[in-house]
Amino acid sequence: MENAESTAAKMLRTHPYNIFYNSTPNAKDENTISFKDLLCPSLGELKSSLHINFLVDLLWLFDEYMKVGLQSKPMTVLYGFEVDYNEQETVDVLDKIMPNVKHHLIETQDIFGINHSRISIFEYQDGSIRIAIMSANLKDVDWHSMNQSVWLSESCPKMASYLRDSECSGPTGFKKALVNYLKKYKMSAALAEWINLVRRADFSNVKVLLVASIPEENTWPIIAAVSSLGSYGDNASGWLTSLFLRSLGRHRSSTSDSSREASLYLVYPSTKNIKSMDLNLPTSSKQAAIKDYQQEWLKTFLHQWKADKLNRSSMVPYSKSYCRISPCMSKLAWFLFSSANLAKSDWGVKWDSDVYVRSWELGILFIPKFFGMEYFPLMDNDIQENEKKVKFPLMFDLPLVLYDTDDVAY
Repeated sequence: MENAESTAAKMLRTHPYNIFYNSTPNAKDENTISFKDLLCPSLGELKSSLHINFLVDLLWLFDEYMKVGLQSKPMTVLYGFEVDYNEQETVDVLDKIMPNVKHHLIETQDIFGINHSRISIFEYQDGSIRIAIMSANLKDVDWHSMNQSVWLSESCPKMASYLRDSECSGPTGFKKALVNYLKKYKMSAALAEWINLVRRADFSNVKVLLVASIPEENTWPIIAAVSSLGSYGDNASGWLTSLFLRSLGRHRSSTSDSSREASLYLVYPSTKNIKSMDLNLPTSSKQAAIKDYQQEWLKTFLHQWKADKLNRSSMVPYSKSYCRISPCMSKLAWFLFSSANLAKSDWGVKWDSDVYVRSWELGILFIPKFFGMEYFPLMDNDIQENEKKVKFPLMFDLPLVLYDTDDVAY
């Protein structure tokens, strides 16, 4: 017989950790919970539910809601592996008997990737929400024949209307992380309403961090926009991707060499760029200024000089800057404005166990945290309304444009 203790009472007993294990016949621990317990009225009067999971048995899930009289409540189900009901007719019947249940397969571009996350969000009539993160699939066998863990959040009440969405994210930034995670699914039709609910909720009492894996290129490339190129050796590993890239790619909180995962993009004018510029030079001088650059391997790193947005493409770039940018090209981790060009004399070379620098150089480094930000925004639509952020001013255009096959560096 199941324990008649309410889920709210169980949460008081397991406070502050709110970690539960699934109910099994022989378990001796007291902090047990069933899926039906997640629907307990002691947690609030349920209005709607969102389930994102790997394997989902819709019939079992619907039956769990029926047991507590909640089968008519709106439910959205996103699953990572399509449940095999043998025949399409069965799915059609499910849709007829469960018209309030919207279910969608989460598709991934990588054939070896899949949605393995298991999170449920419950909305209540008073506007509050609650988060459950679990190890179990939404199937009977998972909840009754295997050891499973569940974390259930405290109630997250609806914020006051005068507060901004970015407020009340909690001491660990849980809300912001969850919003970003849900947005990454790019399933706005199914998730837009839920993202807004999370944004308007107060997560001040949530003291855990959300740790997410997202199927995308997660390394932030480094962009070097320079006014001259040097001699770097017979291949990229001789200096460019070794000493130089490792210097800019390291992270103080990482014990590993994170720069090995970083990509390098070089912004430097091609001969085509130079020919299209108004250099105020006689034709003979202009042609004499154009030269081939004899490091063919370097071409894979090179991108055109383009500054159309500021109407600066027709002028030779002499400004030197270095930055680390998000894969989507919308955020900056840092920005360095410097006199240093992409040269060994400016950045240094290995000298025994030390690094030897030949030139005097000077620059200024912008770090977001000193401006009260997590990152510098590069796009207007990445700035929330009433948020005290200003788009960071880059001189060159994004996205970058690779050299054409017949391009050579100036």
